[in-house]
Amino acid sequence: MINDSTEPMKLEAETVITTFENYGEAWGLYIGLTLLLAGLVWLSFRKQHFLLKWLLTSIVLAGALCFGHPAENVETYSPLILNTMVELFDGNKAQFFSDIKFIAMIWGILFLFGTSIWLLIRYLRKNNGNGEKPHNNSEKPDKSSKEEKLMATEGSPHKEGGPARGATPVEPTIGDDV
Repeated sequence: MINDSTEPMKLEAETVITTFENYGEAWGLYIGLTLLLAGLVWLSFRKQHFLLKWLLTSIVLAGALCFGHPAENVETYSPLILNTMVELFDGNKAQFFSDIKFIAMIWGILFLFGTSIWLLIRYLRKNNGNGEKPHNNSEKPDKSSKEEKLMATEGSPHKEGGPARGATPVEPTIGDDV
């Protein structure tokens, strides 16, 4: 009987892959770092419109948090984007495009879900702002405080009464004392 020398190696490789000691901790660390990266993307674009921030953040989340099996007959998972790149380098274009379609579908669902929640919150805030009415209509504002505010803001385009933001002061010249 001839023994196949690849048989023991195949069993050993499966044993190593399925008995990864810190498998759960590694995934926990990976997910935590992915959320940190998404938060950093969000913060780096904090002054931009919500849709731009959510577009970039959801791309990071969808790309990093889709999981897949790295090979056939393997019980462990790995990030699907890494599996997809390996498939591309191996020349398996059909599997590559299949994985990209799946990631794009997850991104689309995530983006639409986040955008719909954002639109719902905007709608609810807008309705709450229009529905509120002052409780005491009988009280009239004090005219003296109104006049003081008007005096403080005279000559200034800002409510605080200070100089216009970014405005340069005009320096008098010698011929201006007329």
